[in-house]
Amino acid sequence: MSDSQLYQFCKKHGAISLEARRKFASALPEVVHRKLYKKHSFGSIYEFAAKLAGMTKAAVDSALWVMRKIEDKPELVKIAQEKGFNRVKPIANIATKETEEFWAKKAANMSQNTLRIYARTLQKQKNTADADFCVNTKIQPEKPRKNIKKGRISMDLPVEMIEKIKRIKGEHDWEEFMELLLTAKERESSQTFQTKSEEIKKCNCEPEKPKPVRNNSRYIPKKIRTYVTEKTGHHCAFPGCTKHATSLHHTQRFAAEKVHDPDKLIPLCDAHERMAHLGLIENEEEPPETWCLRAEANFDTPKEKVKRYVDDFVWLYRH
Repeated sequence: MSDSQLYQFCKKHGAISLEARRKFASALPEVVHRKLYKKHSFGSIYEFAAKLAGMTKAAVDSALWVMRKIEDKPELVKIAQEKGFNRVKPIANIATKETEEFWAKKAANMSQNTLRIYARTLQKQKNTADADFCVNTKIQPEKPRKNIKKGRISMDLPVEMIEKIKRIKGEHDWEEFMELLLTAKERESSQTFQTKSEEIKKCNCEPEKPKPVRNNSRYIPKKIRTYVTEKTGHHCAFPGCTKHATSLHHTQRFAAEKVHDPDKLIPLCDAHERMAHLGLIENEEEPPETWCLRAEANFDTPKEKVKRYVDDFVWLYRH
């Protein structure tokens, strides 16, 4: 058997194994409900899953939690069976009967990590009343959580610092005060890109912007790459994201215009780059500080239709 044949053999049977594991995991809630493992002399559901499918206790617990959350949502169950329960895990707790179709479409096209970030950001946009977000969706905000578990933090601080904290806290109770601090920190993080640009301008040390380069090569000239990445400190430019940028995204799509324009090249992490190619970033060709997520892609204009054509090819290439 050659190397190529061995690889194809492993790929084929690995896929069969993954598909079987997904189907097995989706059946676990029913196994527990019927106490099937007891009828076949297994000591527990964990022993049943370990001996029959090699699943760990953590994997069983996770599968049971996810499948129970989505058992009344057939479209999400189908995604879990086809792509694994981990694919729908990020939205298992927020999807409802009314929104299952919406989330099933997203789960079908996003990785687990991308879906997790998208869901978290979208919910945050809906729940932040004083932010200039522009998402338009039928998804309902999460209901206030009841019986929130609380913990205690204890630390030794200098007396002067303690007095300063008390003065700043004022009439607020401690929980309200900490919430205000966390909110302020989140807003500060969301303005990273804008703040970085303003600091460069204030010190009169803004680097000279390279001119756009038009050619057929996807290679981005070093001068342009350096200029673009240094504007965000090599971090993702999406508001609030602090991840390291892994790619430079052409907001106008390189395949459509064959140009590397520093004004249209944006550093993004894997998740937000994927969202961009799914058409889920509002104001994509505006400065990143104006960006937000949208529930559905918009392909109304000729330019957006061209982007969709290019993005479809990108999706096919990656799959």
